[in-house]
Amino acid sequence: MFRKTIRLYIGDFFIKEVIMASLMNCWEFKKCGREVTGDCPAVTKKQGTMCWMVAGTMCGGKPQGTFVEKVGNCKKCDYYLYTQEQKAAAG
Repeated sequence: MFRKTIRLYIGDFFIKEVIMASLMNCWEFKKCGREVTGDCPAVTKKQGTMCWMVAGTMCGGKPQGTFVEKVGNCKKCDYYLYTQEQKAAAG
């Protein structure tokens, strides 16, 4: 795992600096090929490290519905569990 520093701003106003774990995107972790086909909203919206928050992701080869409809399955997903472990390790 890598760590990266992110500076948060609102306009030109500096808010704070945070250290975050650099995570693999879900399509890299799952090796699903969606970055090539481009048919998953996690790819097109560039949300590969928070795919559980994106409606209509193509997990398992079919659209998964809204956040509310899919979050239960997402919390059992090996990628979701990986992200939670990495974030905990980063502090």
